[in-house]
Order: sequence, then C-alpha cells, then structure tokens
Amino acid sequence: MNAIDLLPFLAVFVTMAGYALGRWIRNYAHVIVPFRDPISLTFVALLAMPFLIDAFSPEHSLIPSDSIWYQSLVCAILVGYIIGYLLNQINMEYVGVHNILEKVQDIYPIVYYYHDGKMYIQPQTFRGIFKTMILRVRYPLDLPMNQIMRRRTVKLRKVFMHLEAQVIDLAGHTVEKYDQKLGPFKVTVEKHTYIPAPYCMDAPYDWIVNTAQYDQMFREYSRLQVDAMESKAELQVASVKGAGMVLTALNEKTPSNMFLEELGIDMGNLEIRRQAIRDEIEHGAPVKEKKPSKKPKGQENEDGDD
Repeated sequence: MNAIDLLPFLAVFVTMAGYALGRWIRNYAHVIVPFRDPISLTFVALLAMPFLIDAFSPEHSLIPSDSIWYQSLVCAILVGYIIGYLLNQINMEYVGVHNILEKVQDIYPIVYYYHDGKMYIQPQTFRGIFKTMILRVRYPLDLPMNQIMRRRTVKLRKVFMHLEAQVIDLAGHTVEKYDQKLGPFKVTVEKHTYIPAPYCMDAPYDWIVNTAQYDQMFREYSRLQVDAMESKAELQVASVKGAGMVLTALNEKTPSNMFLEELGIDMGNLEIRRQAIRDEIEHGAPVKEKKPSKKPKGQENEDGDD
C-alpha cells in the first residue's frame, strides 16, 4: 500500500476532526451563521496561509499549495467543520415585534444561552460576538421561556422560496444600556427585556376562555381612542372659537356683554365707571359719588316726627 492509498482514510479522519471542532466552536460562540466569529475566521486564515505565501512569496513557502495532500486535507476539514457547525443545535427562537403606527411586523431570530444559572442573549454582530468570546462580556436577557405555552406559525411563500417559522409574539421590547468595567476600560452592556403577548403565555383552556375578553378589551381600547380623538377635536374647535371671540372683541370698541361676562367683568360697575368718566369730562373735575350719611337714631326719629 503506497502513500496515496492512505489519503481517503486520512481525509475521513480529518473530516471527523473538523466536525468535532465545528460543534465545539458553535457551542462556545452561539452564532447562527458559520465563519462569523473570530475563532472561525482565524482558523480559516491559518488554512489559507500556505496558499497566500505560495502566491506572493514562493521562496518562503513551507507547504506547497499545489500538493494534493494539503488540498485534500483542507477540503476535508472545512467540510467537516461546516457540517458540525450547522448540525449542532443552539437555543434559537423567532420573535415578532408589531409596529402598529408604521404597519410593520419585524420577525427575527434571537440566540440565548445559560451561564451560571443566568440567561443571556448572544448578539449576532461581529462586535457583539467578539466581546462575548474574547472579552467575556455577557448580555443579560429577560424572557420567560418556561411560561411560553404556544407560538404562532408564520409562512412566507415566494416564487422560489418557502419560509416557515414558529414565532413568539411580543407585547414589548426594551433595551437597557450600562457600563461594565473590564480592567482599566469600560464596555457597554445591553440588557434585553422581552415581554411576550398574553395569548402566548396562557394555557390552552385559558386562552379559549379569555378570547372573548381579549376581543372586548381591544374593542374598548378602540372606542377610547375614538373618544380621545373627538375630545381633542372639540378642544381645538373651542380654542379657535375662543380666539376668534377675543380678536373680535379687541377689534370692536364696545365689546359685547357676553364677552365681558366670560372675562368676569361686572356690567353694573362698568356702567358706573363710564358715567363717572363722562361727568369728569363735562365738569372738568371728578364727581364724587354721594353716599348716604349715617345719623343717630334720635336724630332720625326727630326728622321723622317733623
């Protein structure tokens, strides 16, 4: 048996090694797409290094890239790595966020894992993956997975594609950011809080019983929205009407009694002041109002007897 006859056995061994490596890296990285984490990229760069050295500096090449042995081993380990990476299951859930104002429903996957009894989410951006794998920065997650009783099936059928996902509908999603010390540096950590919709958390019997209540609640909410819009419109009309009354009264030199009453001005006192002003203009001096003088009781009786 010559050396070339050992190539298939060696390729199978290398494929199994790549399969195990792919499973381990995915368990460590919690990443959906292969070759998106720093360890996978470093691994691929090391495999491609002999090809790059042979292409740009052949005199420094240690492993000839045209060797059938090396090419076969690289293909075998990459195939095993990808298969092991994809077949290893991770904790992934699809969540759906409804934006009623923009009439948009955003459905996307999230990956979560447990560490020391706590639940964390793994961002799928390279920056978030790097911070988790290299810097060991973890992002807390608040999602009651043990209370999820049902998921909604979403199907998307296009011309050449058929997609289907089991989605957890959310009633809310908040992100809280805070700084965490990492030696002399500070890194930003995001805490994600997902609030599932009530019908995703109810038991089957409760969900059937509460369907009418949910429908009544949404109808009442719609009615309150309509009432609020009508009240707002009436308030705007009243404001415009009141502003028109003020402008009309300011334009007229003799404002109406209704406008003065709205301002809280007594018409009787106003007429008395107007008469006093006219008398002052006519006589040239202010006219004092005569007030009845108080007399002693005896004098009042004498005047009465006279």
